[in-house]
Amino acid sequence: MDFALALWREEGRWAASALPTRLATSMDSLIAGLRQLPGEGGVWGVVGVVADSDDLADFFVVVRQNAQQSRVLLSNAGAQLDWSLAAQAGVLIGLTDDDDEFDDFEPVGDLDMFADFGLDADDLALICEDESLYPDEQILAVAGRLGAGPAVAGVLGS
Repeated sequence: MDFALALWREEGRWAASALPTRLATSMDSLIAGLRQLPGEGGVWGVVGVVADSDDLADFFVVVRQNAQQSRVLLSNAGAQLDWSLAAQAGVLIGLTDDDDEFDDFEPVGDLDMFADFGLDADDLALICEDESLYPDEQILAVAGRLGAGPAVAGVLGS
């Protein structure tokens, strides 16, 4: 894991905070941790992984937690073959063993999770599919489109 953060809106402004590493080791612990945080419109948990090898896939996973509902996005479907966290995200998304034919950099899950904040599914998919960007750069691009760039940059820069 290279980064884990929470993002939420409070009194109309974006706020972000680093998440403890232990919350980013499984989807269950991530979701449980997010349920403890406030937020107008829910809270997003973001975990990014950059592989040390060209044989492994880079990815990020986003969970939007609102009350008891969890919406999940996996930025790179191919990562579920390499990483436990990505495989767990795939299970939550509803992928089956027959779904392992996905291409690298193909996002899966809820691509509309940011639509109510101005980032539609097509634009989110373009960011996820950009092979020239690392997961932290992709998340900064997403945050920038949401107007949350400074909050996220402050966490990723620390």
